[in-house]
Amino acid sequence: MSDQAPRRIPLDTPASSEALVLGCSPYQVGPCVRACGGLTARYGGPASPICLACQHERSKPREGDSSMRDDELTWQLSSYTDSGACVEVARPAGEVLVRDSKRRTGHRISVEPAAFADLVDWAKTHQV
Repeated sequence: MSDQAPRRIPLDTPASSEALVLGCSPYQVGPCVRACGGLTARYGGPASPICLACQHERSKPREGDSSMRDDELTWQLSSYTDSGACVEVARPAGEVLVRDSKRRTGHRISVEPAAFADLVDWAKTHQV
């Protein structure tokens, strides 16, 4: 992937023009779910809810981010684990990483610390 970011296609771009760029029909064009003000192919075969510019931003490694190897991270397992249906959490600088405790070598997701704190607060007061 090139270091040059793809251009963000403004929302006021005609859908027919955007469709040519994205390789889809005008009916498949929609706004990026990240509310960046860009358009993407939201529907159909080439669908992606996140525009190319946001995808490029997400692909760049950040200092202390999820590009760290698992053996470089400290993973924590919930003290309430009993059925094996649990997640593990690591906290490198500026993000929270979450992975399935039964699939430690599988995928992990990166969550904003504030969003993760909100989830934990919600889980404390609701039956999950």
